[in-house]
Amino acid sequence: MATPPTGRPKGRPPKTRAQKASEGNRGKRKLPEPIDTFEERDGIPNNPGLGEDGARMWAKIWEAGVWLNIDADHYAVLTACRNFEEFELLRRERDLGIFPRSYRTAAGVWQTHPKINQLAAAERNMILALSDIGFTPAGRARLETAVMQEEDPMEKMKELEAKHKAETMELISNLKKVLDNE
Repeated sequence: MATPPTGRPKGRPPKTRAQKASEGNRGKRKLPEPIDTFEERDGIPNNPGLGEDGARMWAKIWEAGVWLNIDADHYAVLTACRNFEEFELLRRERDLGIFPRSYRTAAGVWQTHPKINQLAAAERNMILALSDIGFTPAGRARLETAVMQEEDPMEKMKELEAKHKAETMELISNLKKVLDNE
């Protein structure tokens, strides 16, 4: 969608996944089958030579990502771990004061240190890589592994109607008892 000079995107905003599910398949297109089960893995794949931080992230991703396939997702997980390593290295250097946040140039202008920009880029890349393999809400929705947690509104209405009917019947029976006792 092209963005006009006003900064607002053209057209309607996209429908949420819940809205699409409630409307059903209006176009009668063939939809992918939802993933209910995942194949079992025998532990965590071997670390492909990552450092300490990357190895820690490697283990966490494979333990938490039950939907990940060792053959298909190996490189994506490796990319996320390498980005995490770079992020952690730059973050530690910044926290230890190895480089300042900003410095004054020879012309007297304050400028952000290039490593601060590298730190921000490494964080963006890490989050992007984690999103690609389903470790953000948007990533899980894209991969269709998120469980729909919304109830059917019709079922909810039927439950409320039944509850209201039961309460009304109880009130009527109590009222009859009171009137019979008088």
